[in-house]
Amino acid sequence: MLSAKFRGFASRVGRLASRALVWRKTSADGAVRTSSTAVISSSNANTFGTANTSFDNAVTSSSAATSGSVTIARAPCPAHTLRRALFAMFVAAATIVTMLIVPPVKEANAANVSWDYIGNGYISPNSVASWDVYRDFDVQPPDINTITVNGKKKTTITWNVLFNANGCRIKKIENPNVDCDENTALHAYDGRPDFYLILPKNIKDNSIRITRYRTKFVGYSGRNKKFVWEERGKDQIPSDFNGYTNATRLPGDSDYENFWKASIEKCGLGTDATCEVDTWRRAGNFGRLFKSWEQDNAVDSIRWIVTAEVEEGSDPYKLPFMAGWISYYGDKHKFTVFGPYDHDGDGIPDLEEFKYGLNPKNDDDIQFPKRSKEDAVYGEVTSVKPYINTGEWVGDSYNGDFKYYKDMPNHGGRTTSEMIQTDAGIEFTFKKNEIGNSEILPPGVTKTYNPNNMQPGQAYINPRTGEVKYSPKASDRNKTIHFDVQINYPDPKPNNCKMNNSIVKVKGVDIHVVSQASRYNPYYDDTTVKAGEEKNSPNPKDRGGKKFPSGTKFKAEIYNKYQNPPTWAKINNESTGVVTFHPNKWVPASKTGQPEKRPVVVHYPDGSTSKDKDSGNHGDPVNAPVYVTRDNPGTGDLQLHIHKNQNGQEIDYNDGFVFRKNREVKPQPWIDSWSVQEPGDIT
Repeated sequence: MLSAKFRGFASRVGRLASRALVWRKTSADGAVRTSSTAVISSSNANTFGTANTSFDNAVTSSSAATSGSVTIARAPCPAHTLRRALFAMFVAAATIVTMLIVPPVKEANAANVSWDYIGNGYISPNSVASWDVYRDFDVQPPDINTITVNGKKKTTITWNVLFNANGCRIKKIENPNVDCDENTALHAYDGRPDFYLILPKNIKDNSIRITRYRTKFVGYSGRNKKFVWEERGKDQIPSDFNGYTNATRLPGDSDYENFWKASIEKCGLGTDATCEVDTWRRAGNFGRLFKSWEQDNAVDSIRWIVTAEVEEGSDPYKLPFMAGWISYYGDKHKFTVFGPYDHDGDGIPDLEEFKYGLNPKNDDDIQFPKRSKEDAVYGEVTSVKPYINTGEWVGDSYNGDFKYYKDMPNHGGRTTSEMIQTDAGIEFTFKKNEIGNSEILPPGVTKTYNPNNMQPGQAYINPRTGEVKYSPKASDRNKTIHFDVQINYPDPKPNNCKMNNSIVKVKGVDIHVVSQASRYNPYYDDTTVKAGEEKNSPNPKDRGGKKFPSGTKFKAEIYNKYQNPPTWAKINNESTGVVTFHPNKWVPASKTGQPEKRPVVVHYPDGSTSKDKDSGNHGDPVNAPVYVTRDNPGTGDLQLHIHKNQNGQEIDYNDGFVFRKNREVKPQPWIDSWSVQEPGDIT
């Protein structure tokens, strides 16, 4: 079947052939009577100009000449007429055959489709420019609101559509003094239009509420007409739309398909240009349809506000919504659609990217830091999260552009986000091999699917958020472990038919492992002990307040050969690091600010020690300081004890110890004398 414009062309050629045959049958004698004539008077001669030259064999009658007008008649030549008839029939036949064989460059019912960068599409027949649809509709981005009620999420979505956004009367509301002549105003449609709303399927039908407004004339303000918004329906439910001038249908109703064909299909669905809408339609993503037969008045504007609750488990950013009209006369059919269109093919709808400050023109929004923000250490699980460079869309949704906050010198807020807000279905894995059946991990690293009890050498990746966790091995100390993370974006085809394959990106992540010694700076508080007594030091501490890792040992060792620690300072329990001080009673008192020091070397579970140069104490000795005290000088400062021998029993002072001149002292006594304050020789 020929398209409309070619059917018309073929019809005109056919009429030419028929007319030629009629001329052939007309006798030469009656040619003047049967041919069409044109009378050219002095008054219309200038209008027609040289019209007589367009006719063959023009004849001027004398009667006409004397009356001041000229009658021009067609006097056919039989041979010419036959040739013309045959030629016309040949052209008609050739045209029809050509039209049947060669498809037109653009079908008459093909659609003009244009998408902006927030998920708003503009659909019209190819005879209507997309710009006209953009001009005549103002559709706000859907307002999506999620709250938690009794532990369950409840999401509502609101669409706000302004029909005839360029109407004369809405301009008057915005500015009463605007120059707007209703009689010459541009008509967005011809005749009484049918307005349509086509809602998505995955909303709760009993939650649908519609409020409608229309511009209304309410009198004059001076010489100017005054208009206001009139409410035409408040929180209407679907059943309110089954009257004489309106109707509503659900998929499955007997005439739902008829309503669909009478609405959006008149714009030319089923072509490459409408592939996305057709895909959503075939997938059953459209639901209830509303129709309203409006007034033949192209100067009024009408606003519909539709609110509904989204079904549990449905992604509100993937719900398509359409609004538009069908002109009663002509082909000024115009529809606008909000849907999950995806310009860059990353599987995230443009509307969702607009909502969360992502770039709808960039399919590589998700990044990983080249190196983990914090160094890893044995005994602790390290986490690395992806981030997104955020920004905002600047300018109108069609001709504007996306600007990153990091490129805005005056932007005072954050420029990145670690939250991957979307539920579009992005999957994170470690890089896979060429055939895609296994993940590639660094040597000596294994993957775990449980992030709660990770063993050394295990790695985990959250498939939804992309967070990478790694528990280093002791042997990883001072090494950099490299991971390749694969970002698998969802299939873009349902929302962008130009994309053939899902986008896959691979990002490198380096996790540098430092020694445990580098994370701690141990120290001991001072201890004071009286000579001849015993006392324990406090437990060692970290200057940063961190608890030492389990398995840390504290050993009484020296840092260099020049250290000469007191022999009366011991560590009895290397796990606690407590130093026991027991100075002999003859140990002198410590001077102010000059304690005795017992060096302690800290051994960490990963094999590093406090002697390492990269340790938190920079390899400087960790000492347990002790101050030795003695009694104050005074009565009884000098002391004398006599023993039978060095290790023997002390002499009984009551009876004394008698020895005589020139006699051997037996048993040989051991004399112990000292000063309480200052030990040393008594002279």
